[in-house]
Amino acid sequence: MAAVPITNTLFPPPPGYYKAFNPDAVERHASISEGEPAGDPELAALDPPRADWVLQEGQWMLFGQKYTAEPHIPTAKEIGLPALVSDPVSAGGDSERAALPLLLHSLLHTLLAFIDVLTGTSRVPDELEAHARQSQGDQYIQHLSNLAATMMVSANQLRGVQAEATLVVLMEKQLEERRAQTERLRSKNREIAAMVRRLKESAVEASESKTKSQSQSQEPGSKQSPAANGVGDIHIDRDGDIAASVESQPSTKGAKMVKHNNQLPKNHFHKDWDRRVKTWFDQPGKKKSRRIARSKKALASGAAPLQRLRPAVRCQTQRYNMRIREGRGFTLSELKLAGIRKKEALGLGIAVDHRRRSKSEEGQALNVERLKAYRARLVVFPRVQGKPKANDATGDDLTAHITRVLPALPSTYVAEKPRAITAEEKEFGAYAALRKARSDARYVGQRAKRAAEKKAKEEEAKK
Repeated sequence: MAAVPITNTLFPPPPGYYKAFNPDAVERHASISEGEPAGDPELAALDPPRADWVLQEGQWMLFGQKYTAEPHIPTAKEIGLPALVSDPVSAGGDSERAALPLLLHSLLHTLLAFIDVLTGTSRVPDELEAHARQSQGDQYIQHLSNLAATMMVSANQLRGVQAEATLVVLMEKQLEERRAQTERLRSKNREIAAMVRRLKESAVEASESKTKSQSQSQEPGSKQSPAANGVGDIHIDRDGDIAASVESQPSTKGAKMVKHNNQLPKNHFHKDWDRRVKTWFDQPGKKKSRRIARSKKALASGAAPLQRLRPAVRCQTQRYNMRIREGRGFTLSELKLAGIRKKEALGLGIAVDHRRRSKSEEGQALNVERLKAYRARLVVFPRVQGKPKANDATGDDLTAHITRVLPALPSTYVAEKPRAITAEEKEFGAYAALRKARSDARYVGQRAKRAAEKKAKEEEAKK
């Protein structure tokens, strides 16, 4: 093995003096130590090497590499790398943590530059040889190697910080475990105390019942067993629950209960079933009653158009709210803004829905315009010819062409011409404006009351 070069072996060969420490040499060293004469060369060869000089000098060489007695993490300057980051001692000891993101940024930037060089056009022949470089990316490869080595050195310098953080996490975990153990001990203590309390109460109740049964016995001189007194053995299970077994004499007055879940004879549990259960046997009759009620209501309302005018509302949910359809009826606020009374609207063929509320100013304004357009096109004949009332048709309107087509629903989308956004629109806050409007609508009565009280106090103070 000694003839084989070191460069061709997987592991370096051991030193030559390892052959001197065989079993025979160890026995020879023992005999020499007992006092037999021996030459100095032989004794020097058999004596083991000294290790105290390593601690004195503080360093030694092994396989061509220098080691120290005290572990020391080398810096980039000691390894021979260029100074890409500041010295941790001069920078306060925390420069590695701040330098790692910068080193990563430089590594990515150099890698992109290297890729750019590889994907670029080729150089002029013999241009790289003139600058003593074999390829275009030599400088980037060397810089990448320096950056990677510097990142490894900086990460090694942070081992103390990592150990400190690991110790803190370990101590916090131990503290949480101790708290959990303490809580478990306290809960177990409470359970044991409750169990002891139950045992005491059960023992007192058992003794009282036994004394009471003995005093009520018919024969004072006779001895009765605990079973005759109604008190049996008391058993305590593992969970602390007390179970008292009472041995009583079987009664012969009544019959025994059946064992199984048999059917009871002559059961009359289904009497007045239709009274206790909600039924719908009168559905056809209710349908006829509703139809008759609608007919009476139509006759009472008087003449009206065949097709009622209905509002324009948005479809429900965010998915379909861009569509416009006909609603159930106009709200009371929309009729009020259009100047139409509720009972008058029923006679004019306008559908009214007293449940719906106008929650959008745009939708309310759209339906108000729809009502006004319908009212402008509406022809109301006077009841008495020659004596028209307010809003009745007169003159040529009575002989004009009459159409039954209602005002069409507005278009769901109106194209707008693109324009630049103004500075006022950029500064406008929609959320704040809506919040202020809701607040004003909610507290308008309270604010008016405060203003009136304040004004009254000022007038009293002037007097």
